[in-house]
Amino acid sequence: MSQGYDGHEIDDSRSSDSRSGRSGGRNSHSSVDTQMRLQALHRKENEADWLDRQQQERGSRERPPLDREERVREILSQRLRSSYPDRDKTYSLRDSEIHALSEVGKFRVVATQDLAGFAYNGSVPGRTAMSRISAARDWSERLPPRAVDGFRRKTLTRRRHQEGNLIELKNGYAVWFYEDHQGQRVRVQKFLGSFEELPTRRSALTRMQSELVAVNQNRVGRSARPSATFRTVAKQWVEDCEQRTQKPIKPSVARDWRSILKNHLNPLIGEIPLSDVGNRTMKSVVEKLSKKKLAPATIKNICLVVKLVVASAVDDDGNQLFPMKWNSRFIDAPQVDPTTQHKPSFTGAEVEKNIQTATGRIQALCPLLAASGFRIGEAIGFERRHFDGLSLKIEQAIWGKGQVQSPKTRNAYRAVDLHPDVANLLGKFIGERKKGYIFQTKDGKPVNQANVLKRELHPLLATLGISKRGFHSFRRFRNTHLRQSRCPSGIQKFWMGHAGESITDTYDRSAEDLQYRNDVAVSMGTGFDIPKMLTAKPSKETLAGVNGRRTETVEPVLSY
Repeated sequence: MSQGYDGHEIDDSRSSDSRSGRSGGRNSHSSVDTQMRLQALHRKENEADWLDRQQQERGSRERPPLDREERVREILSQRLRSSYPDRDKTYSLRDSEIHALSEVGKFRVVATQDLAGFAYNGSVPGRTAMSRISAARDWSERLPPRAVDGFRRKTLTRRRHQEGNLIELKNGYAVWFYEDHQGQRVRVQKFLGSFEELPTRRSALTRMQSELVAVNQNRVGRSARPSATFRTVAKQWVEDCEQRTQKPIKPSVARDWRSILKNHLNPLIGEIPLSDVGNRTMKSVVEKLSKKKLAPATIKNICLVVKLVVASAVDDDGNQLFPMKWNSRFIDAPQVDPTTQHKPSFTGAEVEKNIQTATGRIQALCPLLAASGFRIGEAIGFERRHFDGLSLKIEQAIWGKGQVQSPKTRNAYRAVDLHPDVANLLGKFIGERKKGYIFQTKDGKPVNQANVLKRELHPLLATLGISKRGFHSFRRFRNTHLRQSRCPSGIQKFWMGHAGESITDTYDRSAEDLQYRNDVAVSMGTGFDIPKMLTAKPSKETLAGVNGRRTETVEPVLSY
């Protein structure tokens, strides 16, 4: 029989004695003692096992951590790295760095020392997960803002539907809602209608819901930074201005804008995203243009093109994508001084010298411009049908190489009454022609403005010792002469093609009185003597000047 401490073996020896019919007095007492000793041994064994387990747990928990410098040094000594691709870059990270980034929840580029310290700052065994997350948040607040995915802005990404806020104004109802402007979440107020249109609050709520339907349907899942550059948007803007139905720009304006973009703006800000073109960019452009010694008026026109390009970017509903409040003080562009601008003009004596010295068509063109104030495009665009013997009617203009276009403005459509001597001289220049352009080439096409300027007017001015200037100087001379002669304001603006400035000008109907206009034209005069006859142009064999030998033939109409 086993003498171990197993309970069943002791019970078996006791039961055999009882079955034999022996007395149980002393034996019963001994068996009870044995059971008590056995229970005490079991308790001690359980206590020993529990103490062993506690000791093991306490030993692992109370093991002293390594020194911070040793832990950082151990982390930095890791040789194995894992490749982590993100967008168009690949980053080589240690296991500890990947662990740290997973707790941050966002990839950032930080110093290696800071990243290692963030990964194992007090991260001893036994530390709870909540404490580690709290430490990670503390470190994420101290990370430098050098995020790989760019600056994260407040957007409406998480908000899928807007209920709006109806507000009551002094004159009606309006609604408040939020939109994304340049990546920023801004509140927008939109007027719904007056109290006459919306007599009850229920009608205003119905109008508000109809407005919010379009707002919620146009909501995008994520607000992305526009990638369109200034160069791309500017090119499309010029094309749209040429093709639009309402007030399309003239070809000359499109040429000037393209020249500004090509020579000044595209080299400076052509590759900058349009969303980044603001006051700081404009200030930089102004500083660089000033270093080129450009005139203040030229810089002003260039800045105007920048503003128009930024304002041209609109969404599907016609709202500006980048509404900008330009700060003129911050931009600090040079001021335009009208008194110092280059505005050349002729005097009456200089006009007489031009007419007396000139020959051919330039002799007829100069007195016509000086006595009427026509723009050069209007003058070379005249056809025989526009001349009635006393006045010329402006219906078209010529630009470039014979391109017919409408006059400059709505007020440019007019009829200019000529002085009788000027009308007589123009009639002699036209002769017996019944159709065609008044100033034309031998092929019947309108003369080229640049050719007449460089081949005829400028050599004529050089011969007379007059500084070089353009055809617009004749227009300034005419406007000055009319003002000095006390011409009625309404008639002067009508002849010059200028718009009225006040309601009094709108009420003035003197320009509709033909007889009154003819009387004023005679009384105002021209300011210079008009020749009775025109001088024919010399033949090409005897004409040789600073511009080389001429190839034009003598027009028969000039032979008297």
